[in-house]
Amino acid sequence: PGFEFNSPNHDNIAPRLGFSYRVTDKAVVRGGGGIYYNANHLNAYTLASTNYPFSSSVAISNGGAGTVPTFTFSNPGSGTVSPVLGTPGTYVSAFTVDHHLPTSRMYQWNLDLGQEVWRNGGLELQYLGSHSIHLDESYYPNQPQPGAGNVNARRPNQLIGQIREIENNGIATYNGLTVVLRQRTVYGLSANLSYTWSHSLDTSPDSNGGGTAMYQGHLKMDYGNSNGDIKNRFVGTVTYALPQFAGHNLAVREAIGGWQVNAIVDLRTGIPIPISISSDVANAGGLGTQRPNFVHIERTTCSRQTIINQVGTARASCLDATGYATPANFTYGNVHRNSTYGPGAANTNLSLFKDFAIREGIQFQFRAESFNTFNHPNPSNPNASFGSATFGQITSAQTTFTSTGARIVQVAGKINF
Repeated sequence: PGFEFNSPNHDNIAPRLGFSYRVTDKAVVRGGGGIYYNANHLNAYTLASTNYPFSSSVAISNGGAGTVPTFTFSNPGSGTVSPVLGTPGTYVSAFTVDHHLPTSRMYQWNLDLGQEVWRNGGLELQYLGSHSIHLDESYYPNQPQPGAGNVNARRPNQLIGQIREIENNGIATYNGLTVVLRQRTVYGLSANLSYTWSHSLDTSPDSNGGGTAMYQGHLKMDYGNSNGDIKNRFVGTVTYALPQFAGHNLAVREAIGGWQVNAIVDLRTGIPIPISISSDVANAGGLGTQRPNFVHIERTTCSRQTIINQVGTARASCLDATGYATPANFTYGNVHRNSTYGPGAANTNLSLFKDFAIREGIQFQFRAESFNTFNHPNPSNPNASFGSATFGQITSAQTTFTSTGARIVQVAGKINF
């Protein structure tokens, strides 16, 4: 009774401020800012069930299939018992949550300038920025410093093995500039075209997503490009509704009147490639993502051409292996986290809609849709494990737009009433 994982937080104040100013009849300026919070996710707390004695067990085995069991339910025998936490030499793992766990907080601000450029057409220039603090990560306080010898024998607390502690000390920043051209419906045509340049940086993904420092206790050394950072992106949506041909007979109206054609075009640059080394060179327990040493700025060629230009079955590497070197034993590499980027992507979706009247207030809608219409393969990031025989090789397609990366066509119908 009275147990609590965390102490309460009394500073979760979330003010918001916004403004809008009409400069001229055709121009407006908007802006605002605020503080936002995100509650600590409960999934992390369930890991406490892995602690001793909740996860302790007794394993009893027999000779296997076809043999006479050496034990019964009434006389199971002693079996093998899980080690007891705190027993020297057993190194039982433990999980905990920082008692003083602040709530994740984001400071966000924005500014927008809108201008009518022609009838029913508007241009917007937008800026969005944010700074986030108290983001969660997994901290392992009982990891040894890099060095020679057995990892367990060098742990600071010899009565426990690996200790995982959820802490909220991660940070992130985002800055984005967007240009949007909007065209309201004119003669059946409407469009929305936008381009965004942005940059997102953080210390790590969340704790459940592998978020832990390469060098425990030195999280800020991992501050770099976010895993999902996309610096350039264009998205265009266009809709064209054919006339209803109201002055023509029923056959013409139903055959060619009232169709709606839609298109979505998405062009984007790639996300970071997490260059890493697979072995525990530092000999510190293998936590986090260890990285190689920097030699020179690498020349990446990761694109669709990497696949197209392959000769036979040999796969080409699009990463420059000479740009890196394996660190000396018992040290960490100095390559920045997510320092290089992978291939971009291009995708087009098309759809065709048509409503057929059944009776008053009831319509049947026919829909034909295609995703990745031009069957345009977008290569995924290459193998980023430095020292691997397949380092820099692209072996799969992105599945961002369709489940397999290939074109999908579907026909559907529904009744609206």
